[in-house]
Amino acid sequence: MTSKHIAKLIICVLLAVVGGCGVPVKQTAPAPTSVRNAEGRQTPAPSPTPETLRRDEQKPDRSRQKATASFQGTWSVEYKNKAGGFDLLLIQEGEKLHGYHWVVTQNGNKVDNADPDEDEPTIVGTVEGNVAFVDFSTRGNKDKAGKAKITLEDGKISWEVIQPINGWNLYPAKAVLRKMSDKTMW
Repeated sequence: MTSKHIAKLIICVLLAVVGGCGVPVKQTAPAPTSVRNAEGRQTPAPSPTPETLRRDEQKPDRSRQKATASFQGTWSVEYKNKAGGFDLLLIQEGEKLHGYHWVVTQNGNKVDNADPDEDEPTIVGTVEGNVAFVDFSTRGNKDKAGKAKITLEDGKISWEVIQPINGWNLYPAKAVLRKMSDKTMW
């Protein structure tokens, strides 16, 4: 094994500790402290230089997790007083999420909803693990959008508005919805 190969191995072992290099390395493998030179004598292992570290530490981007949770389906909040409702129809394609909303308040006197057969999606975003970050809007008014975080946990989703819509809307600031169906239609 040449000193170049040993230097790369040392760098890989060091990077594996912080999640880099993409090569599986046993956690118990100690880094070599010495190597045999051309004459067969033990010499100290070469230390990586800043130049070789910069060149070899090109790690894959792990800042975004792949979509692992399924947000797809029809979700509904149950209000105790039955004076209103909040439903989401979510469609997930890999890391992409879009959907439609249905909100009723004041005993049915105020309604805002989007029809999947007639309207553009009113919820659009991306999934990262068990969290989705979405832009949401009212029916027919995509110019005024808010931002929300949807977290999937224990078979329920938590809706939390991060940035409200500037203007009229009926979306709740926070809600917990349970899955009513895997179907992607009302």
